[in-house]
Amino acid sequence: MANVWYDHWIATQPVRDSAIVRDLRRLHLAEWGVEPNEGQLRHYLYRLAFEDETWHGREDVARIIERQAVPEPPAPDLPGVRVAGQLFEQVDGTPWTMIQCSDFHLLGRWIRGEDIQPILQQRRDGGFNTLRVWTAYDLEDAGIGRLIPSEHSDYDTRLVEFLSLCAQWGLYIELTAFTGRMHSAYTTIFQNDDAMLAHWARLQSVAPPETTLLELVNEGDHEANFQIPWDSLGRPAHIASHGSARADLWPPRAPPFASPWGFSSYHTNDLPEWWRKVGHNAMEIADHYGIPVSANENTRFPDRDDSPAHAYDAAAGAALLCAGACFHSVGGKRSALWTGRELECAQAWVAGARSVPLAFQRGSYQRHEPGEFLRVYSRTLPDGRAWTVRIRR
Repeated sequence: MANVWYDHWIATQPVRDSAIVRDLRRLHLAEWGVEPNEGQLRHYLYRLAFEDETWHGREDVARIIERQAVPEPPAPDLPGVRVAGQLFEQVDGTPWTMIQCSDFHLLGRWIRGEDIQPILQQRRDGGFNTLRVWTAYDLEDAGIGRLIPSEHSDYDTRLVEFLSLCAQWGLYIELTAFTGRMHSAYTTIFQNDDAMLAHWARLQSVAPPETTLLELVNEGDHEANFQIPWDSLGRPAHIASHGSARADLWPPRAPPFASPWGFSSYHTNDLPEWWRKVGHNAMEIADHYGIPVSANENTRFPDRDDSPAHAYDAAAGAALLCAGACFHSVGGKRSALWTGRELECAQAWVAGARSVPLAFQRGSYQRHEPGEFLRVYSRTLPDGRAWTVRIRR
């Protein structure tokens, strides 16, 4: 359908509310888990109007949705990201905060040949800009999945393709190198230390440093990760974290972490009042070490917390006080589409993160009397302008 008339239609055709358009929206949402954008609606309307004489309008809408995959996105110019003091910014100096979600099994799904584009579209269209993706794990019994690099001879090639596809969808990636397994640790994932060193080298060699962040280990203080050859795993040229620790621990202070790298990761899983700690406690670590800190794993939605207010406030606090934060979810563990309450909380997370003008990230910090709220934080710029985030109870 690459022709002048089709291109003109896609660029200019108005999408007015009608019974057919409502059907298209409903069926696309049911099939893909996200609302169709204007271009996709115009594409469907074109097919109904012109593609085939055997198509007769509204009664064939369902067939269009079933037969037409989500169009591949054009490759955007995804700006590089760099460290700027205790924050991130794009390479042109534009302030940037990490609006992240867990997608632990996304690479595993891709390497197995699954179509992950509906997931990428949902995350991108929902307003997330970064995905936290694991790269080697044996966690099917934890509701995540299994990805053993040695079982895939095309692992490196598929990883390159995966990162390219995510960039096409406008998504930055944080790759976690090591995630151990309780009791068996790494015995089912890597044969020996040399295989672990090769995996760390692999990620550094294929991941674009401008658009990929590297995290050495998930919760390195956990016994499942004690087999990692820490002394041999050096700091890469990428923006990199030495790893996270378990909830509410400062990673650089938790053995076996010796020192922080370019940024640090903080977790709040199941902490009391976790939604206020996402931004504030990450800020305290950042203030101490002078590096960006992201709260990249937090209390899980919707089984551990199903409050959109908590999601909104946690993300708003992070956008004001630290380098960003991650929406952690049941669907994100196994990289599935969000629906229902989980989707509602994800949308609230993004709304909270976007509610803060990022210029205020560099202002001076104040904590105020909370009154009816749990906490009230603000940052004030040198010209006196201030922005306040109120954390509800």
